[in-house]
Parts: sequence; structure tokens; C-alpha cells
Amino acid sequence: MANQTAVTTTQIHSPLFFSKVSSGPGDSQLLFKLIYLWKARNNSKGDIILGLEMLMIDEEVCVHISILCF
Repeated sequence: MANQTAVTTTQIHSPLFFSKVSSGPGDSQLLFKLIYLWKARNNSKGDIILGLEMLMIDEEVCVHISILCF
């Protein structure tokens, strides 16, 4: 018989959506699904990352993020 471990938690958090995110410190968890992640690299300069693009969705909205690294 295999060992089974039950994990329980007493904290119940309501989901935080992109529309409710504010800047600053916080202790909430953001739940989303990462649909697409793309990294642009410059192979001639030591595989340096030039930028990132992400597409994320939650239950309310879809968010597209572009980050340029120079």
C-alpha cells in the first residue's frame, strides 16, 4: 500500500483578478493562465534576452505584456 499524505489549509483566499491589481506591496495571490510566452534573444551577443512577450488570461480579462530589455 502506498503512503498517502493529506494536505489541509485553513486559509481561504478569494481569487484576485487583473482588474483588481494595484501597485504596492500585498499578500494576495494572482491566479491566471499563461497562454503564450515568447523570448527574443540576440545569439550574436552571447544569447542576451532582448525582450519578453506574455499573454495571460483570468476569468474576466486577457492581458498582453511586452517587456523590452536593453
